[in-house]
Amino acid sequence: MLGRRVQNVYSDPKYYLLGGYLHILIFGLMLVLYIPIFSHVHVSAGRCKSKNISGKYQHCGIHSDGVHNLDCFGKYRLYNKCTWEPGKRGSNKSYTLILQQPDKRHCDVSYNIEGFVKQIRVFSHQNLTVEVFEISETTNCTKAVFRGSPKSLARCDPPKDVLLSRPPGVLQVNVSWHPDDVKYISKFSVRYKVLGSHSWKKSVESQYPNAVRLEKLNSSLVYVVQIQCVTSDKCSQCPWSKNYTVPSELKTQPIIISSKYTDIKEITGRRLFSITWKFPVKELCDGYHVTIWKESGEPPQDQMTTSEPEIKLVLSYSAYQLNIRAFNNVSFSSAVTHIIPQYEDTNNSGDRRLNVTVHNSTAFTISWRTDLITMYVCYSVEWMEKGHSAHYRSFFEDSDSNKTLSSLSEHLEPFKRYSVTLHLRTNKNTCNMKYINNSESTYGTTEFYYIEGSPVSSPANISFHNVTVNSAVLQWSNIQEEDLRGFLLGYIIHYTEYHYRETSTEHSKNQSFETK
Repeated sequence: MLGRRVQNVYSDPKYYLLGGYLHILIFGLMLVLYIPIFSHVHVSAGRCKSKNISGKYQHCGIHSDGVHNLDCFGKYRLYNKCTWEPGKRGSNKSYTLILQQPDKRHCDVSYNIEGFVKQIRVFSHQNLTVEVFEISETTNCTKAVFRGSPKSLARCDPPKDVLLSRPPGVLQVNVSWHPDDVKYISKFSVRYKVLGSHSWKKSVESQYPNAVRLEKLNSSLVYVVQIQCVTSDKCSQCPWSKNYTVPSELKTQPIIISSKYTDIKEITGRRLFSITWKFPVKELCDGYHVTIWKESGEPPQDQMTTSEPEIKLVLSYSAYQLNIRAFNNVSFSSAVTHIIPQYEDTNNSGDRRLNVTVHNSTAFTISWRTDLITMYVCYSVEWMEKGHSAHYRSFFEDSDSNKTLSSLSEHLEPFKRYSVTLHLRTNKNTCNMKYINNSESTYGTTEFYYIEGSPVSSPANISFHNVTVNSAVLQWSNIQEEDLRGFLLGYIIHYTEYHYRETSTEHSKNQSFETK
Protein backbone atom coordinates (compact mmCIF):
# COMPACT_ATOMS: atom_id res chain seq x y z
CA MET A 1 0.00 0.00 0.00
CA LEU A 2 2.78 2.46 0.82
CA GLY A 3 4.31 2.00 -2.62
CA ARG A 4 1.04 3.01 -4.20
CA ARG A 5 0.70 5.94 -1.81
CA VAL A 6 3.71 7.58 -3.44
CA GLN A 7 1.83 7.72 -6.71
CA ASN A 8 -0.64 10.22 -5.19
CA VAL A 9 1.95 12.79 -4.16
CA TYR A 10 1.95 14.51 -7.54
CA SER A 11 -1.03 15.81 -9.43
CA ASP A 12 0.78 15.90 -12.78
CA PRO A 13 0.31 12.68 -14.83
CA LYS A 14 3.98 12.31 -15.69
CA TYR A 15 4.84 11.93 -12.04
CA TYR A 16 2.12 9.32 -11.69
CA LEU A 17 3.75 7.13 -14.39
CA LEU A 18 7.10 7.27 -12.65
CA GLY A 19 5.64 6.42 -9.29
CA GLY A 20 6.15 2.67 -9.68
CA TYR A 21 9.91 3.14 -9.85
CA LEU A 22 10.23 5.77 -7.19
CA HIS A 23 8.53 3.73 -4.48
CA ILE A 24 11.28 1.11 -4.66
CA LEU A 25 13.95 3.70 -3.87
CA ILE A 26 12.23 5.56 -1.03
CA PHE A 27 10.11 2.80 0.50
CA GLY A 28 12.14 2.81 3.72
CA LEU A 29 12.03 6.57 3.96
CA MET A 30 8.27 6.67 3.53
CA LEU A 31 7.85 4.13 6.28
CA VAL A 32 9.64 6.45 8.68
CA LEU A 33 7.96 9.67 7.52
CA TYR A 34 4.34 8.74 6.85
CA ILE A 35 3.44 6.47 9.74
CA PRO A 36 4.11 9.03 12.53
CA ILE A 37 2.16 11.71 10.65
CA PHE A 38 -0.97 9.62 10.20
CA SER A 39 -0.84 8.17 13.69
CA HIS A 40 -0.66 11.73 15.09
CA VAL A 41 -3.81 13.01 13.34
CA HIS A 42 -5.62 9.67 13.51
CA VAL A 43 -6.19 9.64 9.74
CA SER A 44 -5.56 6.61 7.56
CA ALA A 45 -5.43 6.94 3.80
CA GLY A 46 -4.89 4.78 0.77
CA ARG A 47 -6.02 3.70 -2.66
CA CYS A 48 -9.50 2.37 -3.19
CA LYS A 49 -11.67 0.71 -5.80
CA SER A 50 -14.73 2.72 -6.66
CA LYS A 51 -17.03 -0.31 -6.76
CA ASN A 52 -15.99 -1.62 -3.35
CA ILE A 53 -16.09 1.81 -1.69
CA SER A 54 -19.51 2.66 -3.11
CA GLY A 55 -20.93 -0.55 -1.71
CA LYS A 56 -19.48 0.12 1.74
CA TYR A 57 -21.20 3.52 2.07
CA GLN A 58 -24.31 2.94 -0.05
CA HIS A 59 -26.53 3.28 3.02
CA CYS A 60 -25.33 6.91 3.60
CA GLY A 61 -27.61 9.54 2.08
CA ILE A 62 -27.81 13.29 1.62
CA HIS A 63 -29.85 14.81 4.45
CA SER A 64 -30.69 18.41 5.44
CA ASP A 65 -29.47 17.75 8.99
CA GLY A 66 -26.33 15.92 7.87
CA VAL A 67 -22.91 16.96 6.67
CA HIS A 68 -23.23 19.80 4.15
CA ASN A 69 -21.58 22.69 2.27
CA LEU A 70 -18.80 20.53 0.88
CA ASP A 71 -16.49 22.71 -1.21
CA CYS A 72 -13.15 21.91 -2.84
CA PHE A 73 -10.71 24.55 -4.00
CA GLY A 74 -7.09 25.55 -4.16
CA LYS A 75 -4.53 28.03 -5.44
CA TYR A 76 -3.01 28.06 -8.89
CA ARG A 77 -0.33 25.31 -9.04
CA LEU A 78 -0.72 24.68 -5.31
CA TYR A 79 -2.35 21.85 -3.38
CA ASN A 80 -6.14 21.76 -3.14
CA LYS A 81 -8.31 21.10 -0.14
CA CYS A 82 -11.91 20.31 0.68
CA THR A 83 -13.92 21.84 3.51
CA TRP A 84 -17.36 21.01 4.87
CA GLU A 85 -19.72 21.73 7.73
CA PRO A 86 -20.89 19.10 10.23
CA GLY A 87 -24.42 17.81 10.62
CA LYS A 88 -26.71 19.21 13.27
CA ARG A 89 -27.15 15.93 15.17
CA GLY A 90 -25.11 13.03 16.45
CA SER A 91 -22.14 12.52 18.73
CA ASN A 92 -18.56 11.26 18.40
CA LYS A 93 -18.49 12.11 14.71
CA SER A 94 -15.76 11.19 12.28
CA TYR A 95 -15.48 11.70 8.55
CA THR A 96 -14.39 9.68 5.53
CA LEU A 97 -13.39 11.45 2.30
CA ILE A 98 -13.37 9.64 -1.06
CA LEU A 99 -11.81 11.27 -4.12
CA GLN A 100 -12.51 9.67 -7.53
CA GLN A 101 -11.34 10.63 -11.02
CA PRO A 102 -13.06 8.01 -13.23
CA ASP A 103 -11.22 8.96 -16.41
CA LYS A 104 -7.97 7.82 -14.80
CA ARG A 105 -9.58 5.10 -12.70
CA HIS A 106 -8.14 6.94 -9.76
CA CYS A 107 -9.63 6.58 -6.26
CA ASP A 108 -8.26 7.78 -2.93
CA VAL A 109 -9.87 7.38 0.49
CA SER A 110 -9.07 9.00 3.85
CA TYR A 111 -10.65 7.58 7.02
CA ASN A 112 -11.17 8.88 10.57
CA ILE A 113 -10.93 12.59 9.76
CA GLU A 114 -11.83 14.45 12.94
CA GLY A 115 -11.89 18.02 11.58
CA PHE A 116 -13.73 19.69 8.69
CA VAL A 117 -10.90 20.11 6.19
CA LYS A 118 -8.72 17.72 4.17
CA GLN A 119 -6.00 18.34 1.65
CA ILE A 120 -6.41 16.52 -1.67
CA ARG A 121 -4.15 15.84 -4.68
CA VAL A 122 -5.67 15.44 -8.10
CA PHE A 123 -4.66 14.68 -11.69
CA SER A 124 -4.61 17.66 -14.04
CA HIS A 125 -7.33 17.99 -16.69
CA GLN A 126 -9.49 15.19 -15.22
CA ASN A 127 -12.96 15.65 -13.72
CA LEU A 128 -13.32 14.63 -10.11
CA THR A 129 -15.96 13.64 -7.61
CA VAL A 130 -15.46 14.08 -3.88
CA GLU A 131 -17.74 12.54 -1.26
CA VAL A 132 -17.55 13.19 2.46
CA PHE A 133 -19.36 10.76 4.82
CA GLU A 134 -20.28 11.75 8.37
CA ILE A 135 -20.28 8.72 10.67
CA SER A 136 -21.82 9.07 14.13
CA GLU A 137 -22.57 6.70 16.99
CA THR A 138 -26.09 8.05 17.46
CA THR A 139 -27.38 8.96 13.97
CA ASN A 140 -27.48 7.48 10.52
CA CYS A 141 -24.56 8.06 8.17
CA THR A 142 -24.95 11.13 5.91
CA LYS A 143 -22.93 12.39 2.98
CA ALA A 144 -22.15 15.49 0.90
CA VAL A 145 -20.98 15.46 -2.73
CA PHE A 146 -18.78 17.82 -4.79
CA ARG A 147 -18.18 17.51 -8.56
CA GLY A 148 -15.89 19.57 -10.73
CA SER A 149 -12.68 19.76 -12.72
CA PRO A 150 -9.18 20.68 -11.53
CA LYS A 151 -9.49 23.98 -13.37
CA SER A 152 -12.72 24.77 -11.51
CA LEU A 153 -10.90 24.39 -8.17
CA ALA A 154 -8.80 27.54 -8.65
CA ARG A 155 -10.00 29.96 -5.97
CA CYS A 156 -9.06 33.57 -5.37
CA ASP A 157 -9.76 34.55 -1.78
CA PRO A 158 -11.71 37.63 -0.66
CA PRO A 159 -9.59 40.77 -0.27
CA LYS A 160 -6.87 40.81 2.36
CA ASP A 161 -7.57 44.42 3.42
CA VAL A 162 -10.67 46.54 2.93
CA LEU A 163 -10.87 50.30 3.43
CA LEU A 164 -14.36 51.85 3.43
CA SER A 165 -15.10 55.56 3.47
CA ARG A 166 -18.27 57.59 3.12
CA PRO A 167 -18.04 60.93 1.35
CA PRO A 168 -21.52 62.56 1.20
CA GLY A 169 -23.95 60.20 -0.52
CA VAL A 170 -21.19 57.81 -1.63
CA LEU A 171 -19.45 54.67 -0.37
CA GLN A 172 -15.82 54.40 -1.49
CA VAL A 173 -14.45 50.83 -1.41
CA ASN A 174 -10.68 50.27 -1.64
CA VAL A 175 -9.25 46.74 -1.44
CA SER A 176 -5.95 44.90 -1.58
CA TRP A 177 -5.63 41.22 -2.52
CA HIS A 178 -3.50 38.35 -1.26
CA PRO A 179 -0.11 38.07 -3.03
CA ASP A 180 -1.06 34.69 -4.56
CA ASP A 181 -4.18 36.20 -6.16
CA VAL A 182 -3.33 39.78 -7.07
CA LYS A 183 -1.98 39.10 -10.57
CA TYR A 184 -5.12 37.18 -11.57
CA ILE A 185 -7.70 39.74 -10.43
CA SER A 186 -8.62 42.63 -12.73
CA LYS A 187 -12.08 43.49 -11.33
CA PHE A 188 -14.24 42.84 -8.31
CA SER A 189 -17.89 43.10 -7.28
CA VAL A 190 -19.53 44.69 -4.27
CA ARG A 191 -23.02 43.96 -3.04
CA TYR A 192 -24.76 45.83 -0.25
CA LYS A 193 -27.96 46.00 1.74
CA VAL A 194 -29.46 48.06 4.53
CA LEU A 195 -28.64 46.61 7.96
CA GLY A 196 -31.46 44.27 8.96
CA SER A 197 -32.63 43.68 5.37
CA HIS A 198 -32.85 40.07 4.12
CA SER A 199 -32.15 40.74 0.45
CA TRP A 200 -29.05 42.14 -1.23
CA LYS A 201 -29.27 45.00 -3.68
CA LYS A 202 -27.86 44.56 -7.16
CA SER A 203 -24.07 44.16 -7.03
CA VAL A 204 -21.77 46.81 -8.50
CA GLU A 205 -18.74 45.76 -10.57
CA SER A 206 -15.55 47.80 -10.46
CA GLN A 207 -13.61 49.03 -13.47
CA TYR A 208 -10.33 48.66 -11.60
CA PRO A 209 -8.78 45.91 -9.45
CA ASN A 210 -8.57 47.98 -6.25
CA ALA A 211 -11.33 50.61 -6.05
CA VAL A 212 -15.02 51.26 -6.73
CA ARG A 213 -17.60 53.88 -5.69
CA LEU A 214 -21.21 53.12 -4.79
CA GLU A 215 -23.38 56.13 -5.61
CA LYS A 216 -26.68 57.53 -4.29
CA LEU A 217 -26.65 55.93 -0.85
CA ASN A 218 -28.78 57.24 1.99
CA SER A 219 -26.33 59.03 4.30
CA SER A 220 -28.38 58.30 7.43
CA LEU A 221 -28.62 54.50 6.92
CA VAL A 222 -26.27 51.74 8.07
CA TYR A 223 -25.26 49.30 5.32
CA VAL A 224 -23.75 45.81 5.14
CA VAL A 225 -21.22 45.13 2.36
CA GLN A 226 -19.68 41.98 0.86
CA ILE A 227 -16.88 41.81 -1.74
CA GLN A 228 -15.71 39.17 -4.23
CA CYS A 229 -13.38 39.05 -7.21
CA VAL A 230 -14.80 38.65 -10.72
CA THR A 231 -14.20 35.08 -11.96
CA SER A 232 -11.62 34.36 -14.67
CA ASP A 233 -9.64 31.40 -16.04
CA LYS A 234 -7.23 31.66 -13.12
CA CYS A 235 -9.94 32.46 -10.57
CA SER A 236 -12.82 30.11 -11.29
CA GLN A 237 -14.03 30.46 -7.70
CA CYS A 238 -14.58 33.86 -6.10
CA PRO A 239 -16.32 33.48 -2.72
CA TRP A 240 -17.97 36.45 -1.06
CA SER A 241 -16.12 38.07 1.79
CA LYS A 242 -17.37 38.36 5.34
CA ASN A 243 -19.89 41.10 6.14
CA TYR A 244 -18.51 44.61 6.57
CA THR A 245 -20.81 46.95 8.50
CA VAL A 246 -20.77 50.53 7.21
CA PRO A 247 -22.00 53.09 9.78
CA SER A 248 -24.03 56.08 8.69
CA GLU A 249 -22.29 59.32 7.77
CA LEU A 250 -21.30 61.73 10.53
CA LYS A 251 -23.17 64.79 9.34
CA THR A 252 -23.16 66.94 12.48
CA GLN A 253 -20.12 68.52 14.11
CA PRO A 254 -19.03 68.31 17.75
CA ILE A 255 -20.41 70.93 20.14
CA ILE A 256 -17.96 72.75 22.41
CA ILE A 257 -19.14 72.81 26.02
CA SER A 258 -16.39 74.78 27.78
CA SER A 259 -12.81 76.01 27.53
CA LYS A 260 -10.51 77.31 30.26
CA TYR A 261 -7.05 78.88 30.56
CA THR A 262 -4.91 78.61 33.68
CA ASP A 263 -1.45 80.09 34.26
CA ILE A 264 1.24 77.54 35.11
CA LYS A 265 2.95 79.05 38.14
CA GLU A 266 6.00 76.80 37.89
CA ILE A 267 6.79 77.88 34.30
CA THR A 268 6.60 81.56 33.39
CA GLY A 269 5.07 82.29 30.01
CA ARG A 270 2.99 79.11 29.69
CA ARG A 271 -0.68 78.38 30.30
CA LEU A 272 -2.74 75.22 30.67
CA PHE A 273 -5.56 75.14 28.14
CA SER A 274 -8.41 72.65 28.59
CA ILE A 275 -11.45 72.16 26.38
CA THR A 276 -14.45 69.80 26.51
CA TRP A 277 -17.07 69.02 23.89
CA LYS A 278 -19.79 66.51 23.02
CA PHE A 279 -21.12 64.78 19.91
CA PRO A 280 -24.89 64.79 19.35
CA VAL A 281 -25.07 61.08 18.41
CA LYS A 282 -22.43 59.56 20.64
CA GLU A 283 -23.03 55.92 19.62
CA LEU A 284 -22.05 56.67 15.99
CA CYS A 285 -18.68 58.12 16.98
CA ASP A 286 -15.50 56.10 17.60
CA GLY A 287 -13.33 59.05 18.61
CA TYR A 288 -12.09 62.52 17.74
CA HIS A 289 -9.28 64.06 15.70
CA VAL A 290 -7.98 67.31 17.21
CA THR A 291 -5.79 69.62 15.11
CA ILE A 292 -4.08 72.70 16.55
CA TRP A 293 -1.83 75.28 14.89
CA LYS A 294 -0.57 78.84 15.42
CA GLU A 295 -2.70 81.61 13.96
CA SER A 296 0.47 83.15 12.57
CA GLY A 297 0.75 80.14 10.24
CA GLU A 298 4.05 78.93 11.66
CA PRO A 299 4.28 75.13 11.31
CA PRO A 300 3.68 72.50 12.44
CA GLN A 301 0.06 71.46 12.85
CA ASP A 302 -0.30 69.06 15.76
CA GLN A 303 -2.80 66.28 15.10
CA MET A 304 -4.01 64.22 18.02
CA THR A 305 -6.58 61.43 18.37
CA THR A 306 -8.62 60.91 21.51
CA SER A 307 -11.50 58.66 22.45
CA GLU A 308 -12.68 61.09 25.14
CA PRO A 309 -14.42 64.44 24.40
CA GLU A 310 -11.79 66.53 26.15
CA ILE A 311 -8.15 67.49 25.84
CA LYS A 312 -5.54 69.49 27.77
CA LEU A 313 -2.57 71.34 26.25
CA VAL A 314 0.36 73.37 27.59
CA LEU A 315 0.70 76.44 25.37
CA SER A 316 2.64 79.67 25.15
CA TYR A 317 0.83 83.03 25.09
CA SER A 318 0.57 82.96 21.30
CA ALA A 319 -2.78 82.79 19.44
CA TYR A 320 -3.93 79.40 18.15
CA GLN A 321 -6.72 77.74 16.20
CA LEU A 322 -8.08 74.34 17.15
CA ASN A 323 -10.30 72.04 15.04
CA ILE A 324 -12.24 69.06 16.40
CA ARG A 325 -13.74 66.38 14.15
CA ALA A 326 -15.60 63.22 15.14
CA PHE A 327 -14.83 60.01 13.25
CA ASN A 328 -15.91 56.41 12.89
CA ASN A 329 -14.41 53.67 10.70
CA VAL A 330 -15.82 55.13 7.46
CA SER A 331 -16.39 58.87 7.82
CA PHE A 332 -15.47 62.15 9.46
CA SER A 333 -17.76 64.88 10.70
CA SER A 334 -17.30 68.50 9.73
CA ALA A 335 -14.94 70.33 12.08
CA VAL A 336 -15.84 72.74 14.84
CA THR A 337 -13.23 75.52 15.19
CA HIS A 338 -12.19 77.17 18.43
CA ILE A 339 -9.98 80.30 18.55
CA ILE A 340 -7.44 80.49 21.37
CA PRO A 341 -6.65 84.22 21.59
CA GLN A 342 -3.23 85.65 22.33
CA TYR A 343 -2.85 86.00 26.05
CA GLU A 344 -2.18 89.55 27.22
CA ASP A 345 0.39 89.11 29.97
CA THR A 346 -0.02 92.25 32.06
CA ASN A 347 3.01 91.33 34.18
CA ASN A 348 5.44 91.18 31.25
CA SER A 349 3.86 93.54 28.72
CA GLY A 350 5.53 96.93 28.87
CA ASP A 351 7.92 96.11 31.72
CA ARG A 352 10.88 96.94 29.45
CA ARG A 353 12.16 93.37 29.39
CA LEU A 354 11.53 93.50 25.63
CA ASN A 355 12.40 96.61 23.63
CA VAL A 356 11.94 97.57 19.97
CA THR A 357 13.93 99.96 17.78
CA VAL A 358 12.41 100.67 14.37
CA HIS A 359 14.88 101.41 11.55
CA ASN A 360 12.57 101.76 8.57
CA SER A 361 9.40 100.26 7.14
CA THR A 362 11.06 96.86 6.55
CA ALA A 363 13.40 96.46 9.53
CA PHE A 364 13.33 96.65 13.32
CA THR A 365 15.47 95.33 16.16
CA ILE A 366 14.26 93.64 19.33
CA SER A 367 16.40 93.34 22.45
CA TRP A 368 16.01 91.42 25.70
CA ARG A 369 17.84 90.64 28.94
CA THR A 370 21.47 89.66 28.39
CA ASP A 371 21.39 86.78 30.89
CA LEU A 372 18.81 84.93 28.75
CA ILE A 373 21.52 83.72 26.35
CA THR A 374 22.95 81.40 29.01
CA MET A 375 19.68 79.44 29.01
CA TYR A 376 18.22 79.78 25.49
CA VAL A 377 19.53 79.92 21.95
CA CYS A 378 16.29 79.28 20.01
CA TYR A 379 13.70 82.04 19.69
CA SER A 380 10.60 82.98 17.74
CA VAL A 381 9.24 86.48 17.12
CA GLU A 382 5.63 87.29 16.23
CA TRP A 383 4.54 90.79 15.24
CA MET A 384 1.21 92.08 14.01
CA GLU A 385 -0.83 95.18 13.42
CA LYS A 386 -3.61 95.27 15.97
CA GLY A 387 -6.63 93.37 14.67
CA HIS A 388 -4.67 91.63 11.87
CA SER A 389 -2.93 88.28 11.41
CA ALA A 390 0.54 87.85 12.87
CA HIS A 391 3.83 87.39 11.04
CA TYR A 392 6.58 85.21 12.45
CA ARG A 393 10.28 84.49 12.26
CA SER A 394 12.29 81.94 14.24
CA PHE A 395 16.06 82.23 14.71
CA PHE A 396 19.15 80.94 16.50
CA GLU A 397 21.11 83.36 18.68
CA ASP A 398 23.85 82.43 21.15
CA SER A 399 26.03 85.56 21.32
CA ASP A 400 23.88 88.73 21.43
CA SER A 401 20.74 89.66 23.34
CA ASN A 402 19.19 91.32 20.32
CA LYS A 403 18.04 90.46 16.82
CA THR A 404 17.42 92.66 13.78
CA LEU A 405 14.57 91.54 11.56
CA SER A 406 14.93 92.95 8.08
CA SER A 407 13.36 92.48 4.64
CA LEU A 408 9.92 92.18 6.19
CA SER A 409 7.39 90.61 3.84
CA GLU A 410 4.91 93.43 4.54
CA HIS A 411 6.01 97.03 5.07
CA LEU A 412 5.32 98.70 8.39
CA GLU A 413 2.78 101.49 7.99
CA PRO A 414 2.99 104.88 9.70
CA PHE A 415 0.52 105.71 12.47
CA LYS A 416 -0.40 102.02 12.95
CA ARG A 417 0.10 100.28 16.28
CA TYR A 418 2.02 96.98 16.26
CA SER A 419 2.62 94.41 18.98
CA VAL A 420 5.69 92.17 19.07
CA THR A 421 6.13 89.02 21.18
CA LEU A 422 9.27 86.96 21.87
CA HIS A 423 8.94 83.21 22.52
CA LEU A 424 11.64 80.93 23.98
CA ARG A 425 12.23 77.35 22.82
CA THR A 426 14.11 74.73 24.81
CA ASN A 427 14.93 72.42 21.88
CA LYS A 428 18.47 73.31 20.79
CA ASN A 429 18.62 70.89 17.85
CA THR A 430 16.30 72.99 15.71
CA CYS A 431 14.68 76.36 16.26
CA ASN A 432 11.64 75.30 14.24
CA MET A 433 8.99 73.64 16.35
CA LYS A 434 8.46 69.90 15.96
CA TYR A 435 5.17 70.00 17.84
CA ILE A 436 2.85 72.57 19.42
CA ASN A 437 2.05 71.09 22.81
CA ASN A 438 4.47 71.99 25.62
CA SER A 439 7.19 73.29 23.28
CA GLU A 440 7.72 76.99 24.03
CA SER A 441 7.16 79.75 26.59
CA THR A 442 6.55 83.46 26.10
CA TYR A 443 9.22 85.86 27.28
CA GLY A 444 7.37 89.16 26.83
CA THR A 445 5.23 91.42 24.64
CA THR A 446 5.52 95.10 23.82
CA GLU A 447 4.01 97.56 21.31
CA PHE A 448 5.52 100.04 18.86
CA TYR A 449 4.80 102.46 16.01
CA TYR A 450 6.90 102.86 12.90
CA ILE A 451 5.96 106.57 12.78
CA GLU A 452 3.76 108.39 15.35
CA GLY A 453 1.49 111.34 14.80
CA SER A 454 -1.11 113.45 16.61
CA PRO A 455 -4.65 112.15 17.19
CA VAL A 456 -7.04 113.08 14.40
CA SER A 457 -10.14 113.21 16.60
CA SER A 458 -11.03 114.56 20.02
CA PRO A 459 -12.81 112.91 22.93
CA ALA A 460 -16.58 112.62 22.55
CA ASN A 461 -19.62 112.21 24.80
CA ILE A 462 -18.30 114.61 27.47
CA SER A 463 -20.44 114.69 30.60
CA PHE A 464 -20.34 115.94 34.23
CA HIS A 465 -21.26 113.98 37.33
CA ASN A 466 -21.31 114.56 41.08
CA VAL A 467 -21.13 118.35 40.76
CA THR A 468 -20.53 120.19 44.06
CA VAL A 469 -19.53 123.73 44.98
CA ASN A 470 -15.84 122.85 44.71
CA SER A 471 -15.64 119.81 42.37
CA ALA A 472 -17.12 117.84 39.51
CA VAL A 473 -16.43 114.51 37.81
CA LEU A 474 -15.71 114.89 34.10
CA GLN A 475 -16.18 111.83 31.86
CA TRP A 476 -15.62 111.21 28.10
CA SER A 477 -15.34 108.36 25.57
CA ASN A 478 -12.02 106.89 24.40
CA ILE A 479 -10.60 108.00 21.10
CA GLN A 480 -10.88 105.29 18.45
CA GLU A 481 -7.72 103.25 17.89
CA GLU A 482 -7.42 104.22 14.24
CA ASP A 483 -7.55 107.92 15.22
CA LEU A 484 -4.79 107.79 17.85
CA ARG A 485 -1.84 107.45 15.41
CA GLY A 486 0.57 107.03 18.35
CA PHE A 487 0.79 106.26 22.06
CA LEU A 488 -1.71 108.41 23.94
CA LEU A 489 0.18 110.19 26.72
CA GLY A 490 -2.69 112.12 28.27
CA TYR A 491 -5.29 114.91 27.91
CA ILE A 492 -5.35 118.69 28.33
CA ILE A 493 -8.56 119.89 29.96
CA HIS A 494 -9.68 123.47 29.28
CA TYR A 495 -12.44 124.91 31.41
CA THR A 496 -13.83 128.33 32.23
CA GLU A 497 -14.81 129.48 35.71
CA TYR A 498 -17.65 131.98 35.79
CA HIS A 499 -17.79 134.57 38.64
CA TYR A 500 -20.36 136.82 40.09
CA ARG A 501 -21.19 139.89 37.97
CA GLU A 502 -20.55 137.90 34.78
CA THR A 503 -16.76 137.77 34.99
CA SER A 504 -14.92 134.58 34.02
CA THR A 505 -11.48 132.96 34.28
CA GLU A 506 -10.08 130.39 31.87
CA HIS A 507 -8.02 127.43 33.18
CA SER A 508 -6.24 124.41 31.71
CA LYS A 509 -5.06 121.19 33.34
CA ASN A 510 -2.93 118.34 32.02
CA GLN A 511 -4.24 114.84 32.70
CA SER A 512 -1.46 112.39 31.83
CA PHE A 513 -1.06 108.61 32.20
CA GLU A 514 1.31 105.84 31.17
CA THR A 515 0.24 103.69 28.25
CA LYS A 516 3.33 101.46 27.93
